[in-house]
Amino acid sequence: MNSSYEREQTLLTPGETELRFEAWLVGVDHLIEPDRDDVYTVLFQPSTTSDYQRFMEAAEMALMTVEMRLGPHSRKRPTKCVEDKRGMCIASQLFKPKLNIILDHPTLYCGKSVSINGHFRDDPLGNIYFQASYIDLYQDDAQADEATDAPAIIDDW
Repeated sequence: MNSSYEREQTLLTPGETELRFEAWLVGVDHLIEPDRDDVYTVLFQPSTTSDYQRFMEAAEMALMTVEMRLGPHSRKRPTKCVEDKRGMCIASQLFKPKLNIILDHPTLYCGKSVSINGHFRDDPLGNIYFQASYIDLYQDDAQADEATDAPAIIDDW
């Protein structure tokens, strides 16, 4: 017997679920190197309530989209996997996200402000994950002050 629903495909596309928002990094242990399951994870907290609301509404919309696109014989059970047990938002993916700088020690960036660009995806079981495509780490105010405090070149003209 050949069943077409044994191996189900994903139903979400990156373009329809893309999202960009401001956040603070909370957990960066597996930002550069994957965990033992070869998964890159980033814990973050959206910086404003409107960013949090947009993130959660987009996750809910992704869940509803998967539910609407399910076939009549689908065994998928859509579930949001975008928060951990403590309520922190999580990006979970199989590839390393692109960063605007090279990080030697990612733990130094815990608590830093970032801009995250990503999208939602579903797996063949129906779990919905957020994938961070690009993380833009903002320069600290102290580093910015050092860059502007550099002595100006005095011209003899």
